[in-house]
Parts: sequence; C-alpha cells; structure tokens
Amino acid sequence: MADWENVGITKSNSVNTFVNFKIQGPSWPSDKHITISEAFHFAACAKRIGKVATSMKKGNQIRAHAKYVTLGYSDEEQGIEIKVLKRSGENELNNDSASHEIKVNEQKMKDLTMEAWRTLACCDGMTGMHCGAAVKQGYDCTVTWLFSAVAFGGQVVVSAAQIRNSKSNRNVILSSDELDLSACDFGVLKENQSHADEIVANPIPIPEVVIRLKKIMEESNNLSDVEIELRYCISMLEYVQKRLLSKEHGIESFKKISLKTEVEDKSIGCFLNLRCGHNNQYSFIEKQKLKSFLLKISDN
Repeated sequence: MADWENVGITKSNSVNTFVNFKIQGPSWPSDKHITISEAFHFAACAKRIGKVATSMKKGNQIRAHAKYVTLGYSDEEQGIEIKVLKRSGENELNNDSASHEIKVNEQKMKDLTMEAWRTLACCDGMTGMHCGAAVKQGYDCTVTWLFSAVAFGGQVVVSAAQIRNSKSNRNVILSSDELDLSACDFGVLKENQSHADEIVANPIPIPEVVIRLKKIMEESNNLSDVEIELRYCISMLEYVQKRLLSKEHGIESFKKISLKTEVEDKSIGCFLNLRCGHNNQYSFIEKQKLKSFLLKISDN
C-alpha cells in the first residue's frame, strides 16, 4: 500500500501504527532462514529507494534544463539575460543566506539518496544479476535475487577462498575446515568503464556495498524519504555477508561444490555461472569449469 500511495512506510495512511508494523531484519546466527515477509520487505525497501532516487534525478535534470533556458541558451544563439539587482537590506540578505543554506542541504540529501541507490543497484548477487536489474523486474525477481545470493553465493565465496588459500599454501588443496573465508572472496571491485557517452557500472561486492551505504548514513543528517528503507537494506545485506562467511555455511557450500553431499540430503546442487548465450560462446575459463564439473559427476 505504501508503494501505491507513493510514500514511505512511516507516511503511509494504510499503516495505523508503524511500530507494530515494523519488520526487523534477520540476524545471524540466531536466524537460520530469511522469512518470506522479510524478503518481500527488502524488495519493497529497495524499490522505494530506487523510485525516490529516480524521481530526484529527473527533478535535477528538469531544473538544469529550466536554468539553461532561463539563461538564454539555444541551438541558434547564446546569450545571458541580465537583470537589474536592487540593494537588499540586512534582513533580506539573511533570508537569502538561510534560504541558500536550506537549498544546499536539500541538494546534499538528494545527492546522497541517489548515491545510495547507485550503490545498491550495483550490488552483486554473485549469480549473474545486479540488484538494480532485479528491482526493475519487480518484487518476485528481487526476492529471487536475494534467495539466490544466499543459496548459491556461498559456493562462489568458497571457490574464491579456495583459489586464494591455495596460492598462499603453494597450490595445496585444502579441506573445508582449513579454508579461511574473507570479505575479499565476495569479488574484486573494478573501476567503471566509459564507452562513448555512457558509463558501464561494474558490480559492487556485498561487503563494499554495506560499507558505502553505512558511510552515506553517517554523512546524512536526515534521509527522511528513504532512511527506514535504507537501514533495512543494510541490515539484510549484513545478514547475507555474515551468513556466507560463517564456518557452518562455508562447510555446506564446500560440500556442494565438491559434490560430497549425501544422497539423503536435500542438496540445491552445484552452482556454475555461465555467461554464454546467443552469439556469445563459452569463455576458456567457463569451458574449464564446465569440464571439471562434468568430470566430477562422471567420477561419482
């Protein structure tokens, strides 16, 4: 209902008492699962942040265009409209100064909100999709993105840890108990690339997203439009990070990628992220991974 009313949860007329409605994010290790309501609440919060940020961005573009027209710029001629300024009294100067400060603070909050959305939108779910792309597809897709990150992200983290640990241990294959999981195993942050007139944003690992969003919260005095939603998204991503880095989850993920899960166990399978598609063949590394995976299956 809050989304239909185009307001935050705290301002929704359909919510009588926000305190009673408020959903607390899961906490690891006390919560072993993410509930459906928590997952959809995360999806709603992410959508709200994106919606507000997009609206702010469009507002900035409209104001920039209006200023461009006011100054007299056009494709045919360039000019600046000169207005006669009257002397202002001290009170008028103070009012102008206060008004300017308010506008600066408002713009800062808008910039931070848009930065928060850009960061969240680029969050890497480790299964082939950014969070922003999932949010654009709707609540169901966002929930799937979240559950996929939890279900299969651990295998990506463990695989990266195996490579990192084996290099430091002279290519010795380590067991699940010997693996040392770290935040760096979520992926390497790459710089954005510029192509023509557009910038291609690279995925941002979950730990880095959490750090950036927390920094935005610290820099802002009041993000009233999305503060509640942003806090919830941070708590959910923190939960995912702690869960995937836990020893318990690491051992389970190690068993899955090693195909050592017992038959009676309900395994979700081994995750292999292939980026092939129409006119896009397997890369050499993907071929090697797929070959290794098929050999493991044949041996079992």
